[in-house]
Amino acid sequence: RRRKGYDAAPFVPALLADADGADPALGRVRVDVQDVKADLFVERYLAPLRDGCHAHGLLSGGHLNNEDAPEAGERTGHGSILRSLRAMDVPGVDVIWRQLFPGRPVNPFPRYAASAAHQNGGRFALSESFGIFGDSLSPAERKWIVDCQFVRGINLFVFAYYAQSNARHWMTLLEPHAGPVDPTWDFAPHFFRYVERTARLLSRGSPGAETAVLMNVRAFWAGAKDRDAASAAHYAAAKALDEANVDYDFVEDRDLAAAEILPDGRIRVDAMAYRAVVLPSEDWMLPEAKEMLARFEAAGGLVVRGWEGEGRLPRPLRVAGAGARALRVLSRIEGARRIWFLMNEDLADRAVEITFPVGVPIARYDSETDALESVPVDADGILRRVFSPGETALYVSDPDFQPRSGDLQARSADLQPRSGDLNWTLRPLVSHVAGAEDFEFRPCDAPARPVALGDWRGVLGETFSGKALYRAEFDAPADGEALLDLGEVKWCAAVRLNGADLGARFFGPFRWRVRVTKGRNVLEVTVANLLANQIGDDAIRDRIQRAWPPVGPYDARQRPFDRDNRASGLFGPAALRISTSP
Repeated sequence: RRRKGYDAAPFVPALLADADGADPALGRVRVDVQDVKADLFVERYLAPLRDGCHAHGLLSGGHLNNEDAPEAGERTGHGSILRSLRAMDVPGVDVIWRQLFPGRPVNPFPRYAASAAHQNGGRFALSESFGIFGDSLSPAERKWIVDCQFVRGINLFVFAYYAQSNARHWMTLLEPHAGPVDPTWDFAPHFFRYVERTARLLSRGSPGAETAVLMNVRAFWAGAKDRDAASAAHYAAAKALDEANVDYDFVEDRDLAAAEILPDGRIRVDAMAYRAVVLPSEDWMLPEAKEMLARFEAAGGLVVRGWEGEGRLPRPLRVAGAGARALRVLSRIEGARRIWFLMNEDLADRAVEITFPVGVPIARYDSETDALESVPVDADGILRRVFSPGETALYVSDPDFQPRSGDLQARSADLQPRSGDLNWTLRPLVSHVAGAEDFEFRPCDAPARPVALGDWRGVLGETFSGKALYRAEFDAPADGEALLDLGEVKWCAAVRLNGADLGARFFGPFRWRVRVTKGRNVLEVTVANLLANQIGDDAIRDRIQRAWPPVGPYDARQRPFDRDNRASGLFGPAALRISTSP
């Protein structure tokens, strides 16, 4: 009554009876009720939490129920995902039970939290990741999921699960397990270092998105056909813009209604200013928002109705070539410097041509060395390269950057393959076993045995989860530099050469620059597989759950997941390239 000027109470029975919103006569009431509810959720819940945090020197943050389905907001409490996220200092999302996963269509929901952070002027957008993904989640899949969020604006992570206890029913309750119970845990610093260093760069400066996309929440609230049409348009637009390499934010219509037209023709939504606005659907939009967009167009701004006009939208970089549609691009601005994060989301190699600003030195950031290396663009600013499946690259334009030669690719140009295959032995080191009441780490005393590279299950068994040591000896003609490439590893590897520790890789590429000595050299590779081989075995799992009920609520999801990624070991082909240069 106070906010909309009429009493909704007489409509309540009809609204409850028409849960799907099929009655168009109730559309306006349904939209008004949800609009008020969305405001009250902020005013009476999220804002007091935020104010209480501020009173104690803290920032508020979190995620909301069903944030990957904003069209369901009226059923999941908050009403408007963007409105609620903007009421947090650190807005976030929950990436749970494989909502994002390689090889599947990508839901754009990480952008909801990033958009709220951008428009609030906040530095961070949060993700709680990997809950209920199962113990078969591979290191490469972890990186893909993180990168998929990086390129949509997430730059702060909470990873599941480091449990207080893994004993009894906790052995199968929440997966993936983290900590020493996980065979890959000793290799995880490589992953955490990558995440920290990439997030550090992607939280610098300000967002570079120049396009805003309407989330038509009022059409979602209207229900039935209106909701379904707006939902389909929402996801189709996100897919089209991603494939067009556009960096964009989502925006609600009332924020457009309250926007400001800047002298340079951009439309400012709080901390962000956009050169273009995309309207995937327009039904139920506020008249004030339509009026503001008319003013924006009159000032020279671009309004795209539908999503087929994505080719006219501003892009952070021009990407061409056969693989361009697989590439996703995020940009940030820090003074005169621009930062670009690119990802190939496909599971195949993709060749592209990337056009950078002409006349400005371009560098690529290497998270392994925490350093910048020069990029060989041509006179037109074009870089031609092939992205491997899931590969990312972080580029920096810096007028003050001094290019330095000698990145890994250039230095390895004079390294030639050494003829002859290495002869390998394999010895299990430690087995992670689901014991009577908890996981146990059992040292192995089996001798080393000659093996061909490939799946070690034929040697160590289907349910072996743990670490094993591959060993090979080879002769070098002289002291010198070499490049060790282990090829495919399932799933993590650490290398020692002649007793010297050369470091671990959580994910590939599994390459190390090494120094060989004249004569006999000893190469040792420790490989870890996943806990899924042990805990994903149906007989082992059933024994635990009979002994230690209750069965967790997520077991029906986790059990099928844990049948994945059982192959284990060093697959290769492993190559040692020894320098022929003096």
